[in-house]
Amino acid sequence: MRFLLVFSVAVLCLALYPPSTGAVEVKYSQDQYLSLVEKVVDQSVRPFISRLPIKQQQALEDVVVSVERQFSPNAMALSIDETTPKVLISHTFLQGVEAYIEAYLLSVALNNPILIEQYFSEYFWSHHPSSQGIEPYLPSKRWHVSGDEQLFLAQKSTLFEAVVLDILLHELGHHVKNAFYHHRANQYMIEASEKLADSWADHIKQVFLNRSESIGRLIVIGYIFEQDRWATLSDDHFYPRILPWVSSQLPALCEDAEFLSDKKFCRRLDQDIEDYYSSRIETAYLERLQRGDLFANFPLGQIELAKSNFVDACSYFNESFIYGQVARAAIYVGWCYQKGYLEPSPPDVQVLAMLHARGDGSYGLPRQNKISDRMLLSTGP
Repeated sequence: MRFLLVFSVAVLCLALYPPSTGAVEVKYSQDQYLSLVEKVVDQSVRPFISRLPIKQQQALEDVVVSVERQFSPNAMALSIDETTPKVLISHTFLQGVEAYIEAYLLSVALNNPILIEQYFSEYFWSHHPSSQGIEPYLPSKRWHVSGDEQLFLAQKSTLFEAVVLDILLHELGHHVKNAFYHHRANQYMIEASEKLADSWADHIKQVFLNRSESIGRLIVIGYIFEQDRWATLSDDHFYPRILPWVSSQLPALCEDAEFLSDKKFCRRLDQDIEDYYSSRIETAYLERLQRGDLFANFPLGQIELAKSNFVDACSYFNESFIYGQVARAAIYVGWCYQKGYLEPSPPDVQVLAMLHARGDGSYGLPRQNKISDRMLLSTGP
């Protein structure tokens, strides 16, 4: 699925539903996002189904939508063509999108464009298996905006509903167009099926819903960008790298954006992808550091660590922990002290052995001797 990488479409075909209803049903569960999905289906999806050509109504008659927790990390939504046609939407994906929407709104309100990255630096780590399932908090629990809380909630609801509507229309498009493919399908078949689903979704929005805004898809691409940036900097493979699959839509979405807020979001996202998903990434963070962005120390530490420049990496991690208030940096700083890459180092066995080899009588590592000291230490985390 190109738009959301893995598809999403409804299920629970009960033969009891008469063909004339043309209903898309929502499977009941106690999931916290069920009411949101039901609202979008009730208010935006069901009303136009009866106006579709008969053949398309029949394709959607028995579709059942459900919110599921049992998904792989890369699964956002899934269309399944079975006896009971289904649209499955990932709970974890909706959870991430909700957090992204809050972070985006707060970044605008506080005029803090790096807030989104700061938040998701912790968010994806807390979701990682190695963190033992720490439950992530929403951005609104950490950052607060003075003013009308109801306005913030209304804006959040509008954006969240736009995302869910785009997901549903895309996935229903797979059912209407019979645009399904096997997971081993070649790239041509995948792209052709995705374009068919996207084309149908766009047609429905313009003709039946009188809506052409692109913010729903832009929010999804922004969330995927943060996930890919985190995985790249962390050299981690738990989260799949799927940005190239979806970012190709960005130029067209930016061009078609009608609202100024959408255009601004699109331009910033496009620039972020150009800066941080390319060979320019280190330069981009160094420029931010020069402008006084102390958080930039942390990703610079990750970049140096990937190059095995341990002393420089540890210096960045330490700065990010002390001055940038990056809590996750504490793990790296602890490792750096253990390995002797920071000064003054604790007198553990490894450091004492290194000092003995050098004939040195002090525990600290002189800052001016970083490069030579690095060669004396064991390499690799």
